[in-house]
This record gives sequence, structure tokens and C-alpha cells, in this order.
Amino acid sequence: GGRAPGEEPPTGGAAAALLSEVEGLARAEGVELTDKALAVLLRSASDGQGALRVLSEAAEQGPVGKELLLAASEASVVFRASSLLEGVLQRLPQDPAPEVAVAVLRAVADGPLRGKDADAALLRAYEECLAGVDVLVDVRAGRLVAEAALRRRRPEVLGLLLRTAAEPSKQVALIKSFGNERRLADARAVFQACPDKTACLYNALLDACVDSQDMETAERIMSEAVAAGKADVVTYNTLVKKHLQRGELTRARALIEAMRAA
Repeated sequence: GGRAPGEEPPTGGAAAALLSEVEGLARAEGVELTDKALAVLLRSASDGQGALRVLSEAAEQGPVGKELLLAASEASVVFRASSLLEGVLQRLPQDPAPEVAVAVLRAVADGPLRGKDADAALLRAYEECLAGVDVLVDVRAGRLVAEAALRRRRPEVLGLLLRTAAEPSKQVALIKSFGNERRLADARAVFQACPDKTACLYNALLDACVDSQDMETAERIMSEAVAAGKADVVTYNTLVKKHLQRGELTRARALIEAMRAA
């Protein structure tokens, strides 16, 4: 019969009983539940074991769909169920949708699978199951991988993360996020790992130098940008403004002349 309007969904044992009843009826009638229907079923589970059963039975019928993977990832955090998240990792398709990859990384970071070594758990999930997926579509997920790679001194993981970004603006945003926190060394590490050093990336790094009040490094980055032919009006303006703020009029004038000559 379905629920009456305004009727509360069942919880606890009632939910578990209803869940197995619906599953049993669907099987008996040969009804193939859609990805969305399975996700609803999984979210109705009263514990991690019940959720894992829905996931496992769906996997026996064929590849697990996006909605079910998202529901299972979220449920693994709610139920603190590491076996459920392991089940998700084992059943990910070859090329998961970015939103699934993001949900998995967040679940690893927020759930019980992180254990005592969160960085190792995160990098394992990323390298084994999600390498090649653009996780920079989500700022937090991108930062989670970047932070772990930086702490573990894994520049190749950082490089992979940045190479898979479909939009160069995401690389810029990652550099800026470290620059805003005055973490210039980390901003530079991200810049170095970017496959193509564009004017926008140089400018983001220059901003990070300015945020960290490190004019010596800023001058060096500026010289590199000019030598690489990547300095644009924004590059020059960033430093000219900083020199003027510091009362360094001679340096500001020299930069403006260099810009005219470029």
C-alpha cells in the first residue's frame, strides 16, 4: 500500500523488516529495481550490515549504479561501517563519475576507514580506485588529496590530481586556497606539479607570495614568468601595486618600464 501523506518513515527494526519484505517481494515477482529504488532501499537500512546486504545483492545483478554508490558512501559514515565503504571501493566502475569519487573520498576522510593513518587510507583509495577521475570538481575533496600528497611528499600523486582537472581554473583555485592560508611552500609545490605553467598559474603563485609578504620569492617568480613568456598585465600589476604599497617607487617604475618594453 505505500505510506499515507505525512506518514513518518519506519525506523529501527520496523525499517529492517520492511526492507527485507520489499526486497523479497521484488525478487519473487522478478521486479528489477532501478538504481534510484535501490538507493532508497539502502537509505532505509537500520545498520551497516543491512546497507551492505542491499549493495551486495545489487552487485550480483550487474554493475552497481551511481545513486546506489552515493547512498552507500554516505551510509558508511552514518553507520561508521568500514566494511560498507570497502564494499563500495570493491564495486566502483573503471571510471567512476566525479561525484561518486568525491563522495568516496569524503567518506574515507570522515568515516571509520581512515583509522589511525588518515593520509594512507585516503591515498590508497585515490590511487587504487579513483586515479584519473577529476576530483577537483569539489574543493574539499581536491584539498583532501592534495594535503595528504603534500604531507607524504608524493609529488606524483599531486601531479596526477592536477593533470586530471578538466578546468585549469581548478588548478588556480587550489594554489589560491593555500596562498590564502599563507602556506607559500605548499602553493609552490602545487604550482610545480601543474603540467602547463600558464600566466594564470604564475599570477596565482604571485598572489600567494604577496599574501605571505615574501617579496623576494615574488621577484623570483616574476622573473621566471617573464623568461617563460607567461607574464601578462595582471602579473606586472600585482607586483607594481605591492611595491607602491611599500613605498618602493623606484622598483615600481622599473617594473612599469619593463612591462612597456615586453
